[in-house]
Amino acid sequence: MGVAKYAVPGSQNLGDIIAEEFEKGFNGMIMENHGVVIGGKDIMEAYNRFETLELLAQTLVNAVEIGAPVELSEKQLEDYKIRSENILDKNINIVYTSPEKKSDMRLLPLWIDPVTRN
Repeated sequence: MGVAKYAVPGSQNLGDIIAEEFEKGFNGMIMENHGVVIGGKDIMEAYNRFETLELLAQTLVNAVEIGAPVELSEKQLEDYKIRSENILDKNINIVYTSPEKKSDMRLLPLWIDPVTRN
């Protein structure tokens, strides 16, 4: 996620700043004092990215309400990635009805025990 420095809304300067962030390889960016811009290969991919960002933002707001969030280490993130791939790819046979549902299923390992699937 990139960060676009402030520029006047609707200005060529703001457009140039946003384009520079996309050129760096970001799929989205937070614009100072504006909001966000999200990109994708099609509208559904952009929507899914935006929906993920919204969920992460709400999760952060909720976490701050109960205390200071603790950032996960690279090792913890890698362990989670491996665990979630194992659960989704090998232990659960899921039929997806939409791209949105498939992206939501990435959160499934937070609530499912890999042994009992409960």
